[in-house]
Amino acid sequence: MCICHETRTVQKIQLLPMQIDYADITTKSIDEYVLWMQNRKKYSATSQKQRISSLSSFMKYASRREMDALSAYNVIAQTQTPKIPRADFPYFTLEEIKILLRMPQCTGKSGRRDVTLLSLLYDSGARAQELCDILIGDIIITKNACIKLHGKGRKTREVPIFPLHYKLIWFRV
Repeated sequence: MCICHETRTVQKIQLLPMQIDYADITTKSIDEYVLWMQNRKKYSATSQKQRISSLSSFMKYASRREMDALSAYNVIAQTQTPKIPRADFPYFTLEEIKILLRMPQCTGKSGRRDVTLLSLLYDSGARAQELCDILIGDIIITKNACIKLHGKGRKTREVPIFPLHYKLIWFRV
């Protein structure tokens, strides 16, 4: 049985999508739909979650307009979907970081600038745009130097920086 497919079979009766009623959406029909996506269509866990999420969003919308849709929304909201395996985030090794920092030519203004930017990106974990938005007043000169980063959504954070990077920045200013 497939609710969101071209047709579905219930007791050998073909129903078109516009003939499906909210009462047709039951725990059993949604479980069968998930199994259909897994076994017949061979959808990945991500695709299955997206489809269930779309159904849930639509039923939430519909339930605000028709009370009949509320039970269907509750059924879909309680549906168990497969877990999505999280991929490990690839990090640079220490050797790769050393190679990366040695890549810019340190001769000339642009070379020193590139080394300073790469070092600061690595040291602070800043996004490229956060680094571009730094003003001279954002560099805080104290015993423990830090830099004020202006991130997404008007969020501001202060990040400590190593003395070596502070000297690189100060030399550039």
